[in-house]
Amino acid sequence: MRILTTLTYYTPHVSGLTVYAARVVKGLVERGHQVTVLTSHYDRSLPYREEIDGAQVIRPAVWLRLSKGVLMPGFFWRAARLLRQHDLLFLHLPQFEASAVAAYARLIARKPLVTTYHCDIELPKGLASTVFGGAISLSHHLTARCSHRIIANSRDYADHSGFLQRYKSKLLTVYPPCPTPKAGEGESLDLRRRYGLGDGPIVGFLGRFAEDKGVGYLIDAVPEVLRSFPDARFVLAGQREKVFGERVYERLSPNVAASDHRLIFPGQLPSGHLAEFFSECAVLVLPSINSTESFGMVQIEAMLCGTPVVASDLPGVREPVRATGMGELARAGDPSALASAIVKVLEDRINYVKPHEQVAQMFNATKTVDFYEDLFSSLCTETEP
Repeated sequence: MRILTTLTYYTPHVSGLTVYAARVVKGLVERGHQVTVLTSHYDRSLPYREEIDGAQVIRPAVWLRLSKGVLMPGFFWRAARLLRQHDLLFLHLPQFEASAVAAYARLIARKPLVTTYHCDIELPKGLASTVFGGAISLSHHLTARCSHRIIANSRDYADHSGFLQRYKSKLLTVYPPCPTPKAGEGESLDLRRRYGLGDGPIVGFLGRFAEDKGVGYLIDAVPEVLRSFPDARFVLAGQREKVFGERVYERLSPNVAASDHRLIFPGQLPSGHLAEFFSECAVLVLPSINSTESFGMVQIEAMLCGTPVVASDLPGVREPVRATGMGELARAGDPSALASAIVKVLEDRINYVKPHEQVAQMFNATKTVDFYEDLFSSLCTETEP
């Protein structure tokens, strides 16, 4: 099959959405399918066209940036030309430009259309956000109406999303692609030696420092955790500066300074260090605060490395802990509840760890790629003239 997929950001940008898309694209290419990725030229240092993992990646110019969104006047025309050369359109939402491309694919090009709906959008209050949010919402609903199938990350999230509930007849669910992290070559991460962490438990976080990730609530929970585990250290990894549309790390700087040496920020970790990072953590924390987080693949990656998780009790986000029993849930936006859950796991950690095979049987990338390959194949067959 020849598959055209579109999304606002793609690798080397790092987010749950881009990682999800890149894993599915790589899996489809490895099975012999031709995949083209149409995304944005969000970074001037990137080429306008290149090959990544066997897929052609095309980046139309960005004329204007609005917080996390971008304006790309040439996006639609490039997509329309590419659609003539492809069998199917695979969209990822959120994406403002999706509706025009979806309408063209369904009404003019007559190509099957699959949309993966990654999450609802929650914008800060204000006139600009209200207007922009309304435009995005309209675009997403038009996209959904044009789609043959809409994919969500879990039934739990779909059941609690007002958007997805309007399209039940088209809705399917599949867990995100979560391969077991592999150890890389070269220098070891060796957190304890490198940062002088001692022998106490390491509480980990991995993700962008974005408002919806709830990093501030984890930092606020530190003193309460230390009352039970005074030798605990907190390693918060991931991109913390120059995050599009975010200034979370700068805002949290006073809280960080107050915690002194107990908080470590190693920055964005290479993929070859993730297995070691998860294995060194006694528990991984995902303190997300709203529906912008719909799953949290990092939870599964930690579990596959034998590390239990504390996650927010939110639709979709709670799915991995509920499905595996490998952790605790805490009320979102509540530092005290978060600290209590972390302490509970640290006090009885061995009983939260499940066999790797048990987790991998439920969550793995191969099953996700199987799902998409079978779905795309069936839709292409149904729409043949």
